[in-house]
Amino acid sequence: AAAAAALATTGYRLTRKACILCGDASAAGPRGPVSTLRAVAVTSHAILDLYERAGDAPVFADLVLQARAEEPLTCGSCGARACAVVSEFDGLADVVVVNLNWVAAPAPQAVAALVRGALGDFAAAKALNDERSSSSKKLMGIVCFRADHYTCYV
Repeated sequence: AAAAAALATTGYRLTRKACILCGDASAAGPRGPVSTLRAVAVTSHAILDLYERAGDAPVFADLVLQARAEEPLTCGSCGARACAVVSEFDGLADVVVVNLNWVAAPAPQAVAALVRGALGDFAAAKALNDERSSSSKKLMGIVCFRADHYTCYV
């Protein structure tokens, strides 16, 4: 039970923000159910693409945040796709798992680039878009999953 509690990011929800163009907030607020998040799922290809385009020393937490970003929604007042959807939560887990999903078998240089980007402090709260916390975690390992097989890089 203690291990499960350490992995639980509680009160996780997606929240629609007001339109950044016209300010309409009539549809703003939580979307869908509140849940407990056990792992942050990210497509590795998306992070590697962002990593390659970012230039000098991108911050891994920024890449995770960008890779997980929801598409903006259309504003009911002005019609622009300008209503951000962000993830929010009540309590960040003690242990944050970043589940990197590979579409195909990763090339060794792709894994190396990803690990280089992830080494050091991982601003978990920033990656999950929590402005209330400055929680920082250390990368302990990466587990890649593809076609019923796990590969672990520690």
